Amino acid sequence: MINISSPPAKKVTRAFKIAKNLDDILVLQSDKSGITPSSFINNLLMQYFDWWQFAEKSSSFMVLDKRLFRAIIEEVDDDTSVDIARSVALIVSREFMMFRFGKVDKESISRYLEILGNRMNWGEITTINTEGGKVEVVAKHDLGVKWSLFLSEFISSLFSSFLAMKTTSEISTFGCLITAIPEE
Repeated sequence: MINISSPPAKKVTRAFKIAKNLDDILVLQSDKSGITPSSFINNLLMQYFDWWQFAEKSSSFMVLDKRLFRAIIEEVDDDTSVDIARSVALIVSREFMMFRFGKVDKESISRYLEILGNRMNWGEITTINTEGGKVEVVAKHDLGVKWSLFLSEFISSLFSSFLAMKTTSEISTFGCLITAIPEE
């Protein structure tokens, strides 16, 4: 298991050769980002180990144009969407979290949701831990109410199935709010 989220303990110098046109792109992109080429490469490597290693060619993940994805979502009826959300949450999410974090707990679920928001463009997903073990997840997006339904069921399933928490959801065209409370 790779843990890239902990603070870097020590820096090392690594030398390698790259094509001139790739270096030109690297310098251009690092300038646009306002960082050095070395920092830009560090960011790329962090992104790779954080997500892209899971989304390579042999992976079960697939990249779709957002417009195509939205069109597909709009054609699925609500009951089917809910069933798919729950199934995906239980199977795919568990496998990913176990592989990536070595466990399925509140922290793993929060980190997983952050990755889905940051790397998979599922929306802007924020997890808030409050008193008494209560968790609130706010997801904002521009994919419509059907995506809100899918996303709320997906997130609710993570907390209810893996952590035996009671969940409630509120959905709108632009997002959803999921509240998870420990069962007493």
